[in-house]
Formats: sequence, structure tokens, C-alpha cells
Amino acid sequence: MNGRATNYFQASRGLRQGFPLSPILFILMADSLSRKLTVEQKMGIVLGIRVMQSLDPVNHSLFVDDSLLLGGASMKIAKGFKEILQNICSISGALINKRKSAIYG
Repeated sequence: MNGRATNYFQASRGLRQGFPLSPILFILMADSLSRKLTVEQKMGIVLGIRVMQSLDPVNHSLFVDDSLLLGGASMKIAKGFKEILQNICSISGALINKRKSAIYG
């Protein structure tokens, strides 16, 4: 450390608040999630909800630092969302904050 040998230390995951690359990394994660959800919708796994008859169904909405997943109240759709999120998290190393997450039916 600072040009000198030091004892072993355990690295931790995550970024400090205000880290300059945080917004870019979030955009990459959000884009990957959005693309996966769109593909799964086209395959009929997580269909989403129809807001208006003239529009296609919507299965997700992404905000500044939040994601809203929309679907019917069925176990098939819930399992589909769960598998997608687990897949994204295992690939990226991201974690879902379960204290800040909620499911409504």
C-alpha cells in the first residue's frame, strides 16, 4: 500500500456513494435487465399488463434508481420474474436489496 508491503486484506464488493462510474454501471445493468424482460415478454414468459388497448403490454418500467416489474398475479409470472432477476444477479454480481423491495398482488 502506497509503495510498501502490507498485510492481507479482504476486498469488499460495491461502490462508494458518489463514485463517478456508478451512473454508467447502473445504466448498463438497467439496459441488460430491460432487454431480457423484453425478450421474455415476446416468448410469453412474463407477459406484463395492458395499459391501453392501442398499446402493447408493459412488463417493466425503469426509473432513476428503481425498477418496477409488472405482471399478472400468477405463480408462473412470479417465478419468471424471479428467474430473470436471479440470472441477471448471478451474471453481474449485483444484489437485490430485499428490505427495499416489495411484491403486490
